Amino acid sequence: MRILEESAVSDGAGRVMNGIPGLNLTEMTFHEMVKKLHMMLSSSTVDRVAVSQVITHIVELGYKIGDEFDVGVRSNITGACGDLDRANNQLGATLQEQRSRQAMTGAIHTLESVINEAVINRIIQDMADITRWVLL
Repeated sequence: MRILEESAVSDGAGRVMNGIPGLNLTEMTFHEMVKKLHMMLSSSTVDRVAVSQVITHIVELGYKIGDEFDVGVRSNITGACGDLDRANNQLGATLQEQRSRQAMTGAIHTLESVINEAVINRIIQDMADITRWVLL
């Protein structure tokens, strides 16, 4: 799952996002973006434009990750991506409210959990396949 470990190729764009120097989404892994997003949502003042940009990037990356799996797992991942995207569209303007931030955090956590579970299951399956080949 190289896409989880490696960041996208950067052309240098995005070095400053909404006045935040050093925030370049194209150079962050999926898990780094999720961690950054959790920090942004837990701060006392939420920059809704920056949060929306990070969520959009996470959703796009989630779809790419989903493409690496079979249909059933891909469906779970794309469903979680869609849920996060809908939450962003519905709640993005009201992120100053605690309830909106909690709902957004829940959608982010769901996507992260679905992807983590898919990756862990793939690792277990790959290890079983390796073991089976070694024993033959």
